[in-house]
Parts: sequence; C-alpha cells; structure tokens
Amino acid sequence: MRNIFYLFIACLLFSCDIINPEEEIPSFIEIESITVNSIPDSGTNIHNITEAWVFVDNVLIGAFIPGKPFPVLDAGTKEIMIQAGIHEDGISVSTKIYPYMESFVVTEELVPGEVLKINPVFQYRDNIDFFLIDDFENSTFFTIDRDGDEATTIAFESVCALEGQSAKIVLTQDNPVVNIATIVSFALPVLSFNDTYIELSFKSEVPVAFGLISNDGFGEVEQIYRNGLNANPSWTKVYLNVQENLTFSPAETYQVGFGAELPVGLDQATIMIDNVKLLHFKP
Repeated sequence: MRNIFYLFIACLLFSCDIINPEEEIPSFIEIESITVNSIPDSGTNIHNITEAWVFVDNVLIGAFIPGKPFPVLDAGTKEIMIQAGIHEDGISVSTKIYPYMESFVVTEELVPGEVLKINPVFQYRDNIDFFLIDDFENSTFFTIDRDGDEATTIAFESVCALEGQSAKIVLTQDNPVVNIATIVSFALPVLSFNDTYIELSFKSEVPVAFGLISNDGFGEVEQIYRNGLNANPSWTKVYLNVQENLTFSPAETYQVGFGAELPVGLDQATIMIDNVKLLHFKP
C-alpha cells in the first residue's frame, strides 16, 4: 500500500510535465508577393495566382495566400518548393496547382520564432504548346461571326483596356447577342493525362460563356461552351480547364469561342476581353 502511495505522490509531482510537455516553437514562412516572368512566345505575364502551395523538404505544408505568415514545425536549412495555385474556372473553392508553371525552389534557414519571407517568381514550363495567343493589338483571331450580327463583332479599345488594346463588344436591345469564334482551328489532344486550358482576362457587365467548338471534319459542328463566367466589373484573369469538353466531344479540330446575351431589363452592356491563350503540354 505504501509503495502505491509513493507512486501516487510522484505522479502528482511530475504530472504537469507529462500532460503538458514543452511545446515546440514553430518557424514561420510568409509569401510576400507572387510574380510571373514571361518566356519568349508565351504572351503576357499578367496572372491570377491566388495561393502558394508550399513544400518543405518535399513534404506538403499547405496552400497559403500571400501576406499572411504560417507556422512550420521544422527548423534548420531546408529546401522550400513553392508551386503556383489557381482558382480553376474562376471558382474560389476549386483551388489546385497550375501544372503549366515551373516550381519555385529555394534553400533557406528556418529559425524557430522567426518569419522567413519569400517572393516566388514563376514562369511557364518550356515544354508547352501555345496553340493560341491573342492580345487584340489591332488584330484578332476571333473573326468568325456565329450570331450573324455585324454590330456585335470585336472592336479594339485602348480606353479602360487591360494593357495596350483590348477586345470590346457592346450589347444593346437591338443587338442583344454575341457569339464569336476563332478563324483558326486547332488539333487538340482528346485523351491525355494533362489538361488543356484556356487563359483569359475579362471584365463584363453580363455573364460570358467561353469554350470550344468541335469540328468533326465532315461538316458537323458542336458548340460546347461549358465554362460560364459571372459578370465582373473589374479585370480578372481566369484559367478554364476544357479537358472535359475534349473528352466528351472528341473531334478532328476545335475552335475557341465565346458568347453572351443581354439580360432582360438591361438596355446596354459592355464586355471586354484580353490576352486569350490556349495551351497544352507538347506531346
């Protein structure tokens, strides 16, 4: 009985250390800012990389927005790899690593209690096919008028443009519909482990649908605009994954197209678009 009593007293004396062991002091990382460097023939470096996916010694820590430090339970000299995170199809809950950007890698010292600030610089990988780059500087590939209304073709606008000149379409009650496609068709990989993307920047007073138009080579054409973008008063870059369009509508070639319609109750609406890219990894 006496031995049990002494054991009980010992447990009381040392229980605080057993139950509440000394907590490890974390190191911190902060992604200050994110930039993109263009490589030749890749178009604009304007981006909308919203998160940084951070790996420390190849272990994923998480995806983090710039400007907020986050803890890392690690210390010492570490390899820190950062990958570009996007909101696929412009949907905030659809966050993923954008496969077409190179990883940013640095070797830095993590110090407990201190904040390591990193400014990752991304660039496109060098094994990408840019099927289409359209910056609307006095010309455009979007010249096929699918709605039959010449009043809703593209005009080139420098006022309120994103950079240089941007495409501008005005919808009115007399001319309420726009539907335009590229004059060039593209042979895209229908079955692939890697997804095909359309990148573009836009601002619009009405929803806009972007996507592909399939051509089977025998005169059969199918419009597959499945990526609808909500009206947005500010310039926004989006990354549209069109691989599902390719998988479920296999064809010989595809055009890129977009369309919109003036909603009931509006007298007029303006759509502006810039820097459209269609890209996929080289075979």
